[in-house]
Amino acid sequence: MERSTRWAVSWRRIALVAGCAGVFVVGLASVEAVPAWLVASPASVRDRGVEWFLRAVLIAYGVALVLAGPGTLLLAALTYRAWRRRAFRPWMGRGVLAGLSLLAGLALAELGASLRGAWAHRMPALPARFKAAPADEIHVVVVGESSALGDPFGPWLSVGQIVGWQLERVLPARRVRVSVLAERGVNLERMHQKLETLDQRPDVLIVYCGHNEFQSRYDWARGVGHDETPLSPAFAWLFQASLRSPLCRLIYEQTNRKLLAAAPRVARHQLVDPPLCSPSEAVTVVADFERRLDAMAFFCARINALAILVIPPSNEAGFAPNRSGLHGAESAAARERFVRAFAAARLAEADPRRSITLYDRLLEGHPEFAEAHFRLARQLEKTGDWAGARRHYIEARDRDGFPQRCTTPIEDAYRTVAARRGAVLIDGPAELRSLSPTGILNDNLFHDPQHPALAGHVTLARAVLRELRARGAFGWTGGPVPTLDPAECAAHFQLGSREWSTVCTRVKWFYKTIAKNRFDPSERFAKAKRFGAAAEQIRAGTPPEQAGIPGLGARPKWVEDPDWAENLPGHRETGLIAKKPASPGKKSTSP
Repeated sequence: MERSTRWAVSWRRIALVAGCAGVFVVGLASVEAVPAWLVASPASVRDRGVEWFLRAVLIAYGVALVLAGPGTLLLAALTYRAWRRRAFRPWMGRGVLAGLSLLAGLALAELGASLRGAWAHRMPALPARFKAAPADEIHVVVVGESSALGDPFGPWLSVGQIVGWQLERVLPARRVRVSVLAERGVNLERMHQKLETLDQRPDVLIVYCGHNEFQSRYDWARGVGHDETPLSPAFAWLFQASLRSPLCRLIYEQTNRKLLAAAPRVARHQLVDPPLCSPSEAVTVVADFERRLDAMAFFCARINALAILVIPPSNEAGFAPNRSGLHGAESAAARERFVRAFAAARLAEADPRRSITLYDRLLEGHPEFAEAHFRLARQLEKTGDWAGARRHYIEARDRDGFPQRCTTPIEDAYRTVAARRGAVLIDGPAELRSLSPTGILNDNLFHDPQHPALAGHVTLARAVLRELRARGAFGWTGGPVPTLDPAECAAHFQLGSREWSTVCTRVKWFYKTIAKNRFDPSERFAKAKRFGAAAEQIRAGTPPEQAGIPGLGARPKWVEDPDWAENLPGHRETGLIAKKPASPGKKSTSP
């Protein structure tokens, strides 16, 4: 009998230890193992799946905390009281031991999640020693996103490759090695960590990143107050409290990551839409961007490399904002009144000056509404107010509730770091504005919201060369900066009909992918259709410049109609590099 009792007590201890370890293992495993059905299921099922998954996490974690914390303290008090009265029962001691084990397991799970999160978002230890390189070699490293990779022309052509080609021409005694480490769809955090893999010291580090800082972190169908935050008010406060838990934060992050890995979700967007992330989250993203950009510039200074920071330019006039929101707890009636007023302004666009008045009135009450800024800018273009149009296009981009383009706060981070670290700053938007007759960045300079046309890539590469020449880098002190010709560049990198057709196919796919990020996807679908038709025409032998797409080809014509994708051919056209038009009321001179 004694032997049996001894064995029973031993098994209880083993069960307690196993339970403690089980909580730790299951907690971390659940972070990485979001069920596959959740990722592959239809959007409606996924929405509800995310909601119930997070509710289950909140409930289970809340119950475990109550049992491990207050529950264990209460039971310990009762056990002590029973012991003082000589009424102690063995189950009380076992209960206290089980509670302490559960508490230890939760603490271990939190510690593990904290370490896992810290490692995932770590500031990498960048190398200080490198293997020897040939004395005559110049090593150019390019980090960034798809724009740095050269899209939609990658891997045939990119800013870094053009710079390397021209450096070998002006410095024939030197050999240039270009390492393009950029990846599609990534943010600066990924590029910062990738620098750990460098085995040869870069002489030049080109950083060209900033479009994906938000869209790479959050599920595209997410909205503040929806999806991630439990829809039930009863759980909202518990969700906010759970954000202080490293384990819960890691679970939410992994849930979003699994959903990002799935096919884009089809969301039912409306004119008034919730933003992708909260203002505090946006501030955190920008602060992390500046911190990492500063660390990369400091790394360059430490290893005696030249840091070149390229502010990513973006399509301002040819890409309407994804989401537009109203600040504050607007009532349903107030939203309805705003929507009716906006519809009236849209109907009045046949008379630009009247619609301008209506849009101005809307923005007086709600300056945060991105769509109104965008529509106002379109009307200002019609009246020749280029400066006003530029201002409102930029406002529309910066106030987009789902940013897919580099915003002004990220541009400012580039300027701050460049001034602090003495790095070379390439103001991408300013460089491309020099190509625009109106100073507005539009479809003539970009094939989609983010990726420049051939002339844009060439212009950015020339700006990099200009700054290298100004600093006398690599002993380059004589001779002018190369005047790059897009046609010569296309010939050197062998952009033929097959490549131009592929460019159009890629842009078609991109527009179709992002079309339903917006309440009105018609313009994006129209552009996808036009690029698809252009791909077929080019494959059949049509030169890219004659395929009806602004900015396409080595010597494209400037298309002035912002609605080109939905209208018939026959737009009024001028040369790509044109003189800025005269202000309204002044006589215009020919270019």
